[in-house]
Amino acid sequence: MSALLTEMDLDQEPREAAEIVADSAQGLLGLVNDVLDFAKIEAGKMELRREPFELEKTLLGVRNTFALLVREKGLRYSLELDRKIPQWLVGDEGRLRQILINLVGNALKFTEEGGVTIAVVQKAVSGHRVKLDFSVTDTGCGIAEDDQQHLFEAFTQVENADGRNISGTGLGLNISRQLVEKMGGRFHVTSQEGWGSTFGFTVQMEVGETPVETTSPVAAQEKQATAELRKSPFSQTPTELKILLADDNKVNQIVALGMLRKLGFDGVPADNGRHALELLAEGDFDLVFMDLQMPEMGGLEATKAIRDGQAGQQNRDIPIIAMTGHASRRDRQICLDAGMNGYVTKPISSDRILESIQDLAKAANETIRHGEPFSMAKLVSQMNGDTELAAEILEIFREDTAERLQRVVMALRNGQYAKVADEAVAIATGAVNVCASELIELADELERAALNQEQEYAGSLAEDMVAELARMLQDVQTS
Repeated sequence: MSALLTEMDLDQEPREAAEIVADSAQGLLGLVNDVLDFAKIEAGKMELRREPFELEKTLLGVRNTFALLVREKGLRYSLELDRKIPQWLVGDEGRLRQILINLVGNALKFTEEGGVTIAVVQKAVSGHRVKLDFSVTDTGCGIAEDDQQHLFEAFTQVENADGRNISGTGLGLNISRQLVEKMGGRFHVTSQEGWGSTFGFTVQMEVGETPVETTSPVAAQEKQATAELRKSPFSQTPTELKILLADDNKVNQIVALGMLRKLGFDGVPADNGRHALELLAEGDFDLVFMDLQMPEMGGLEATKAIRDGQAGQQNRDIPIIAMTGHASRRDRQICLDAGMNGYVTKPISSDRILESIQDLAKAANETIRHGEPFSMAKLVSQMNGDTELAAEILEIFREDTAERLQRVVMALRNGQYAKVADEAVAIATGAVNVCASELIELADELERAALNQEQEYAGSLAEDMVAELARMLQDVQTS
């Protein structure tokens, strides 16, 4: 909400107020994230990813994060990267960025004159691994020797040159140190009161290969969504879409309408289902986003009324997308059974809105695949009547899928959505080989839920997949 406000054409005073709100919200989010990370580490549930990334791109991103603050404080700001370091590395880029942002942020807090330098030096090479030393040096107030021994204690803060505590949770350095140690590295600190400090760490990282395609999944999905939408039968171009938004919550309306406007769509609000029927009967709309729980007439009732022609015969087939906080597959099926064409989970985002419209575009151009119950007879037929081969393949698939579903559950608990998506793709690939159409659909939906980080819904899908796997086994035993 605050992000939308800052992007609006505001006068100076309300813009400053909006920026203060946005900064406060970001600060609160940072505090919550610190506490959650600390709790994960303390519980031993923090896991690191192994993904290829460009180190220079990561460092530039960290540097640019603070560019405005550096300019406002009038400080020098430099990045020194050893050119012997390979372009691509393998590791947890997100956690590395988190550590560096914490160190640079701290350096800027305590520096009023001079500058801050981010440096990375290659210390050694061993096979496919490199030993790197990262450091952040400032010319700030420095840290008293007595205080240095307490730097990495949780909820501990040091004072600046004026003797005042700097704002923050006191968790950043503690979390950073533990992340570095989890990477197999070590932290080092040198500081002299009145002269500045250097915080750094040394870690070994695996050398990565340059990938063939470096386009991010989100960027690729957005590009595909726009292309699909442009081919949609109900819209020649995205900007021609006129969308009715039915939601009784004014804040939700403002947020959703702002997102639609930023995506280039024309949005019109309705306060409840009955109001939506009236606006549909009077106007010309391309699709509807419909909240489920509204006064006077809820979303399900309004959808049935629209399908019955109560908003005009021309609107009986208008696409309707549910906006729901209910994340289970059963709840979503209720929406579809009521006549809705899709759903987007609250809290909504621009990406989810775009994806739901992409799904409509696809559905308008192709026959929707409905999962058929697994049939052992069909699998045997595909194996040219070889019952033993069919049974062997199915048993291998069952064992492999059961193990993958266990990994899905664990990954969801730890918030490892990329891992969930990878497992879902692997399950779907295997399901094709045993003619398990229902499991294919569930796996496809699980992948999408994981990419959208819909934890509750993904968990519900995993449960459904376990049940479907058990039903498949039962079918084998009775056939």
